[in-house]
Amino acid sequence: MKVLVTGSAGFIGSAAAEYIIDPVAIKADWLLPAASPRTGALALGAAIGLGLGWLLLRTGVLKRSYEQAVAENKGTAPVDERGRPVGPGPFDEPQFNHRLESLREVLFLLPIIVCAVVAETLT
Repeated sequence: MKVLVTGSAGFIGSAAAEYIIDPVAIKADWLLPAASPRTGALALGAAIGLGLGWLLLRTGVLKRSYEQAVAENKGTAPVDERGRPVGPGPFDEPQFNHRLESLREVLFLLPIIVCAVVAETLT
C-alpha cells in the first residue's frame, strides 16, 4: 500500500509540477523526467509488437526457443527397471541447432521492432 501511495504521489506531483514550477526551469535544470511524443510512440508501438509476439507464440505460429523434448511429454521421462530416469545427465547439454534457436528469438522480437519503427515514423 505504501508503494502505491508513494508512486501515485510522484505521478501526480510530476503531472502538476508544470503548473507550479516554471516550465522553462524544469527543462533547463532537468528537474523532472520528460518524454517527447516520439518516445511515447516508440513505447506504444513496442507494446503493440510485444502483444503480437505473445499472440504468435500462443497460437503456435512461433515456437519457443530451446524447447526440450521432455517438455512436450509433460515431464514424463523414460525410466529403467529400477525406476531411475534414463537419458542425458543434468550436465549433458542437449543437441540444439543454436542458429535456428537464435532465429526463433529474432522472429519473436521482429514485431516489436517493426511496430516501434512504424509508430515512430507516423509521428
